[in-house]
Amino acid sequence: MMKKILQFICCFTVIVILNQDVLGQTSSGYLDMSTYLKLADSDIIYPSSEQIEMLKKVLPKEAFRPAPKLSDRTYWAAIANSESGHYYLVKANGLLNTKPEVPITHSIYRLANKEGKLTITYTPL
Repeated sequence: MMKKILQFICCFTVIVILNQDVLGQTSSGYLDMSTYLKLADSDIIYPSSEQIEMLKKVLPKEAFRPAPKLSDRTYWAAIANSESGHYYLVKANGLLNTKPEVPITHSIYRLANKEGKLTITYTPL
């Protein structure tokens, strides 16, 4: 049952992402979901080679980028001058001098402590 749910979620994600305009990047076609699902093997959750070929035709031509390139100084200057941009800059600068904490189990903590391998702050779970 879990495999079926996972397959549905994967297929739903494929439908939503590949059949729409992704930030102005239109794919070269559409995904025929009924054909795509007919090619699926119920015992595996990843796409078959035939399904991969179908997906290649509908993928955007360029990689998704959540924000413009760093060279777009106009965009980044606007972010830096915004209220939220200033908030996150102050917050990030405040975190620069803090040591990272890595949550680990008690047994790993004891072993690392015994061997003297505590190079960063460990937080036992």
